[in-house]
This record gives sequence, C-alpha cells and structure tokens, in this order.
Amino acid sequence: MQAGYTIGYHKLTNIFNASWNRSNSHTTNFFTNTSDDAAHAAGIAVPNDVPLNFGLPGINLSQLNGLSETQPNFSISQTISATEVLSWIHGKHNLRFGGDYRRVHRDFLAGSNATGNFTFTGLFTEDAAQDPATGSSIADFLLGLPQSTTLNSSLQKSYLRDNVIDAYAMDDWRMTPSLTLNYGLRYESYAPYSEKYGHLAYVATNPAGGFTTLTEVTAGASGYPGSLVSPWRKAFRPSLAIAWRVPKLKQTVVRAGYGMNYTLGEYGTFATEMAHQPPFTTSRPIRKPTATARRLPARGPCRCPASRSAMDFRRRPRWEISLSIRTIHYRMCRRGT
Repeated sequence: MQAGYTIGYHKLTNIFNASWNRSNSHTTNFFTNTSDDAAHAAGIAVPNDVPLNFGLPGINLSQLNGLSETQPNFSISQTISATEVLSWIHGKHNLRFGGDYRRVHRDFLAGSNATGNFTFTGLFTEDAAQDPATGSSIADFLLGLPQSTTLNSSLQKSYLRDNVIDAYAMDDWRMTPSLTLNYGLRYESYAPYSEKYGHLAYVATNPAGGFTTLTEVTAGASGYPGSLVSPWRKAFRPSLAIAWRVPKLKQTVVRAGYGMNYTLGEYGTFATEMAHQPPFTTSRPIRKPTATARRLPARGPCRCPASRSAMDFRRRPRWEISLSIRTIHYRMCRRGT
C-alpha cells in the first residue's frame, strides 16, 4: 500500500511517499500444527516436540535413497517507509535533496532441521574387522542403530527489528551545452537487527589467544549492545559523473563516473544466525559413536551438549570504484532514386 503527494511551485518540486509492505509465508508438512504427532507415535522422542514442529524425522541411507520431510517455516516480513524528495532548478543547476526512513520487521519461526534427522551408514553391521565395505545401511536402519542424529529447531518465534535511514544531496550541473557534471553525497545509516525480546546469542572467544576461552553472550548482557553487532556510522557515499560531447564530433559522447557503495546485507544473515543459537534453539548432534557406546537409542532423545558457533560480526562494508568511457557513433545515409 502506498500514498503520497507531489507539490510544485515555480522551480521547486516536493514529492513525499509513504508505503507499507507486508508478506506472510507459511510452509508446513502433513503433520504441522495438528494433533497427530507421528514421530512420538512411532516411539521416537524428539526434543522440542511441539505441534508447530510435528513431522517425521528425515532418514539418510548411505547406500540407498533416503526419506525427507518438509521443514515447517513461518515468516512475516513487513516494511514501513517514508520518502521525501525536494527538487530545485536554479540556473544551470538541477538540485535534489532527499531522505528515506524504513522500519523493517522480520518475524519467523523456523529451524534448519526441526523434525530431526537419522543417518545410517552400515557402521553397526560391519564384520569383526570393521571393514566399511561389509556394512549395510538398510540393515542398520532395520536394527534402529543410526551412526548420527541431528536436530535444530527454534524454541519460540523470533521478532527481528531494524531501522534504516539515508539522506542525500545531488546536483546535475550543465556547465556548457556539451559538458554536464553530476555530483552528490549520500549518507546511509544501517542499524543492526535487534530482537524484540532480546533473544539473540552467540559465543565470544579469543582468536588471538588460540580460541582457549568460550563465553555465551546474550543481547544486552555484559556490556554488549542489544543487537550484539557494532553498527556502522560512517557510510558516506560520494559520487561523481561527467558527460562530454566531443566538439565537432557531436555523435561522440565520453562518460566517466566514480561511486562508492556499501554491502550491508550481512546484518540480516548475522541476526538470523544469532536467533538460532542456544539458549533460544535446540541443537542436538551425535556423530561417530565409540565402540563402547555404539548402540545409540534410535527411539530416545539425544543427550549430548548443544552445539554452538562463534562468529566475528565486526565487518567493514565493501566499496567499489568504477570508471566507464563509452563512445557512440551514429551514421545516417540517405538514398534517392
């Protein structure tokens, strides 16, 4: 939905627009949000066993095609924006000033593997010498002995919020009939995503010290910001372009330009990763059991420590410089009879 107005007075023009965009996306399987807990009915105890995560676990067989389940996903994306542009024609100058504000909402409930997964490789049916060529993944499946099991599901819905502000000033200056100069400056402020209830977390460590310490950090704790990511407050974007029509060669135009751009889409990736970190998600892997613990219960819950990952969020935006020169030749021919 969009609404706005345009007002002109002599050489001044003012344009204002406000918009609201919202999308609601649901991905479900046959059992999602029903009373039919197929996994529990089959004797498979899955942690975080709530109706929104109901479904059959995936089955991976190393020697055959396995079975997969559609992972439930619930997502709402909403953007509220306001844009203001003021144009002023003054002599040979066409000046434009503007700004934009966007309030971004990203609400989702999703895990990369909410229904769980079992992997059978034939490890438990190998011969006494444990020759991998002798094992059967289908036999391990029939015995209920997976080599590994994984689970990743959200404990609650995540409500990510972001504010984006930018402002700019530009001038299109027709210096001469054959020379035009366009220059301007743009400022962008991308506040990192925060979570409405502070449900963000990651692991702080010491790369310089060889990763000898691990500390779970949550939003707003121990002096960390609510977004757990340092904002970038110096996103100034100068731009300069020139167009020159070569004298006596009016069919030839030389163009050159310089600009700077920032790639800040990583902020959304960081926030999604942090919303899927313990203690706000369930992540239970078991891999490569030892000989003394080979008979892992295929129908019991995993009791291993939750996995965590550490990431460095202090990244600088990238910038680019481009120069382009284009020459255009036009040739006209007229034929008569």
